[in-house]
Amino acid sequence: METGTGRGPRRSRAGRWPAHALLLVLACAFGCASDPPPPWHAPLHDGEAELATGHAERALALFESAHALAPEQPAVLRGLALASLALERPGESLAWFDELERVDDDAIDAELRRARCRAFGSAVAIRLDASDWAGAIALTASRAAADACRSDAVAAQALATSAVRAHRGAARAELDAGRRDEAVRHLEWVLEARPGDPDATLLRLPILLESGERDPALRLLSRALDNHPKDERLIEAMVRLLETP
Repeated sequence: METGTGRGPRRSRAGRWPAHALLLVLACAFGCASDPPPPWHAPLHDGEAELATGHAERALALFESAHALAPEQPAVLRGLALASLALERPGESLAWFDELERVDDDAIDAELRRARCRAFGSAVAIRLDASDWAGAIALTASRAAADACRSDAVAAQALATSAVRAHRGAARAELDAGRRDEAVRHLEWVLEARPGDPDATLLRLPILLESGERDPALRLLSRALDNHPKDERLIEAMVRLLETP
């Protein structure tokens, strides 16, 4: 058999490849044409499979392993954000969404915006339940929350309702602390966002009357009744106000 002088193995005179040369060709056909996948690929793939089947805890652990190997890989950050949200950890989810936006803002598509909006809603609800009015207000007022929820009318409305609740709660807290001016600021925000809001109206009304502003109080109540004509609290307040000289 001829050995040849070129780089590759030569065929025999009969035109057949030697056995070792055939094995080399087959090996290259399966392995030489492409590089092996990066080490973070396997835990990422497994994590996506676990998340798709509802095993968020296992998925999160796999995504964390992938993140240790590739901390700025968008697909890994996406997995971390979605797994954290599935585990009802909206604060962590939002942090991963923020990191993903920093690394590659184009990676946040419509599906991820909806998920991010859900994370905002859950994070705000936690703060409302804890009477953390300032924290809830900050979240609802953030540009990221507005961007995430803009395309979903229902979600955007829910976020706006949460913002109203947060400002009303803050107003009550400020009144309890004797900080009337701060309370008024929150109440005015609510009445701008929700004209005639009954709760904000009934909190604002005594402040106006104590300051001797009867006409503004009447206008405030009238506006509220225009929007909520069957609210018994507003009707009673108007009767009392009209009966008071």
